[in-house]
Amino acid sequence: PNLGAAHVNMGNALLAMDNAKEAVSSYKKALELNPADSTAHFDLGNAQMKLEKFDAAHGSYTRAVSLDFSNAEKHYNLGNACQALDRFDEAISAYDKAIEINPGYIDAICNRGATLQKMDRVDEAIAALRSALEGEPASPDLHWNLSLALLQNGDYAEGWAEYEWRWQTPTFFAYARDFGAPR
Repeated sequence: PNLGAAHVNMGNALLAMDNAKEAVSSYKKALELNPADSTAHFDLGNAQMKLEKFDAAHGSYTRAVSLDFSNAEKHYNLGNACQALDRFDEAISAYDKAIEINPGYIDAICNRGATLQKMDRVDEAIAALRSALEGEPASPDLHWNLSLALLQNGDYAEGWAEYEWRWQTPTFFAYARDFGAPR
């Protein structure tokens, strides 16, 4: 059909079924019909990230952000594409903008910290993660990222203590074991 939104919806369905290649085609068709559709650019970037086409995703997210500058998630995903391309300064800027728009954006705060670590700015990462924990003290992702930064910085006692939060993250649920003994 000649309805861009229908092609975006088809792309979303295809992406949900792990058919990113076909989803890209649907998003591109939507953009032929409406080149100013920020959602189509954003979703195209998501499909391209899944295909590990990071340069293309960066372009799609950049266009999405230019069309909808006040959307934190679009800045966050642009940061992820920048990080995948080892464009760390750009990633930090994108995460900063996402956090400015949505100060409680835990994923953006965590990824910002991880990017700072990759830049060997570990002290900054630790400070940023500690600051975020003041507002979200029960966030397993913040504790997990803090643990990695502390361990990288050589603070093993606190790092290993924070590392225990990994069991509360979805990534580690399947690996949790109950030995019936204290840790």
